[in-house]
Amino acid sequence: MSICDNGVTILMRHGHTDYKQGNVPVSIEDANDLNAEGIEAVSASAREIAAILQNSEQITIYTSPMGRAIHTAIIIKVHLEVLGRKVDLVPAMELQEVHHFQWSLFHEAVLASGLEVAEEHTDKWFALNPFREKTPELLGRLPEHLRDFVKKVENVDEAGKRLLDFVGSKADEPGDKIYVSHDGLLCGLLKELSGDQLFTCTRSHYFEIIPAGNSLGMQIGHNNLGYIPRDPETLRQGLPLK
Repeated sequence: MSICDNGVTILMRHGHTDYKQGNVPVSIEDANDLNAEGIEAVSASAREIAAILQNSEQITIYTSPMGRAIHTAIIIKVHLEVLGRKVDLVPAMELQEVHHFQWSLFHEAVLASGLEVAEEHTDKWFALNPFREKTPELLGRLPEHLRDFVKKVENVDEAGKRLLDFVGSKADEPGDKIYVSHDGLLCGLLKELSGDQLFTCTRSHYFEIIPAGNSLGMQIGHNNLGYIPRDPETLRQGLPLK
């Protein structure tokens, strides 16, 4: 699937938040869910994105309808408009958080499941996707409330495919595009693009997708990780989890 036929494609995670607006859609007018750290980091990313899109005539920001994502998108939009760019902001349900996900239940379920995931790697549990296969054996080891959670929660592969399908559906539309979404969706999409390589997406990271013939490049911003070639041989080297 092509994901960037026309213009530049940038994927971004929302900025740091205290989650006061939760996991329900909010209006553009009401979105205000980033804390001071998040606003500062997103503003830094916005300046870098503006440099990437310095020749853009038309920019569309597609964003998850969650408050933290819309707030992120608004900061980027305002920064670009100050520089004279024309920017449309479009909330899209396809970019919303992993369905039925709760961090507290996720951590509790991993510990209760007996899966071999070291506690010191809690920041990687989501990317490792321990509930990819919801087997009867696995579910049988969980108490009822965790069993119900694991049955319902969308796994990171499914979430990444949802994001990939949406980005692909916009590939032939004119102009440059920015997608603001969530950790789980970005982890899943990057795994799909990289041949199951694991990635983590810290807050306000952005990823510029760079097509080059049959290869794929990825400029990882806001973390000084530089350019990573994505041809068949180097694709699986990926970014190491930190």
